Amino acid sequence: MAGRYNQIKTMVDNIEFDSKSEALRYSHLLTKVKIGEISNLQLQVRFDVILNKVRVCKYIADFVYTTSSGKVIVEDVKNAHLASSPLWRLKAKLFKAMYGYQIKVVDSRNVLGS
Repeated sequence: MAGRYNQIKTMVDNIEFDSKSEALRYSHLLTKVKIGEISNLQLQVRFDVILNKVRVCKYIADFVYTTSSGKVIVEDVKNAHLASSPLWRLKAKLFKAMYGYQIKVVDSRNVLGS
């Protein structure tokens, strides 16, 4: 069944992903876990963005993991035009201001590129 942006839900390891791109990225990240490049891989991690004790919005990261050097990566698989929308940019800035992490956007057309 196609999702909100004509995405096709895809199953990998009994986990349903919102798109084929996200499922493929998961498989790629699993390989990185197996070879020791990353660890602590988490899926669909929810972050509340709160300003002055008011929940402004929530952000759900597709993936959160730790590199072998100890850096925490918050990652989202997105089509390039969605990642450049004003709403997305605002949410990403709010997230960075609150949590200190830059969201790594992986282009859904090139999920194996990084």
